[in-house]
Amino acid sequence: MKITAPVFYAMKDTKTPVKIAISCMGLNIILNIVLTLAFIRTGIARPLAGLALATSISSMLNFIILRIALRRKLGPVVQSSRLAWLSMIPAGILTLLFLWLLSPSVISISATSTLKGILSISGTSLGAVAVFLAVFVIIGGKDARSVFSLAMRRGRIKKS
Repeated sequence: MKITAPVFYAMKDTKTPVKIAISCMGLNIILNIVLTLAFIRTGIARPLAGLALATSISSMLNFIILRIALRRKLGPVVQSSRLAWLSMIPAGILTLLFLWLLSPSVISISATSTLKGILSISGTSLGAVAVFLAVFVIIGGKDARSVFSLAMRRGRIKKS
């Protein structure tokens, strides 16, 4: 959002990102209440996890709506494969599974000492990134390179 919203401001369109942000903030408030109560009642996680999940969902939706509005305004800016983008879904699911399986170990190690906790969290984070990238490249194949090249360019558009 920090990259996408200023594009609208540069085009002298301040209304679109503000309208989208206000609607997503309303969604965030509703999701905060619903998910916190759901987590309290079910005991799936601590109630604060509901706040974090609600904020993540509304932020992601804000970004997606901004990108759709920008695409409608400018047309497609970057051409990349749908397979590459869709391969992020199983990569994300397997990364989540990886983190879920390792979380009890990380919690117990972190309880013993601060340094061991930092090392275990850092190692697990690097492992999660490696799992995500491996699955992404295996499923996305050569099409995944288009997404990597987009990320490495940091949004700069090649001149044709």
